Amino acid sequence: MTLINSRALDDKYEIVREIKKGGFGIVYFGLDKKLNKPVAIKEIAPNLLDDPKYIDMFQEEALNIAKLNHNNIVHIYELKKTSDRHLYIIMEYIDGIDLVAYNSEPGSYN
Repeated sequence: MTLINSRALDDKYEIVREIKKGGFGIVYFGLDKKLNKPVAIKEIAPNLLDDPKYIDMFQEEALNIAKLNHNNIVHIYELKKTSDRHLYIIMEYIDGIDLVAYNSEPGSYN
């Protein structure tokens, strides 16, 4: 987990710290400032913003997950595009262990 300087995404959300970074995007721990509750904020990797294929995939991911309703699937709250063209998925924050790290431990179920 990488600590970053807290920054406002807009008047509603605040990005507090980085949780995980991958090839397609970055997931942050955030705060819904109006409801005073934690959220997860996924940002498409900035180097992919000029490729329409990845933008479409990112938006499709949010729309497909938003159609699902199950206790084991995070809830999508919002899909945001900022004035500087950055894309974010605002979703339910689940406090727990990193399943990739958990599955790589000796004796864990793979």
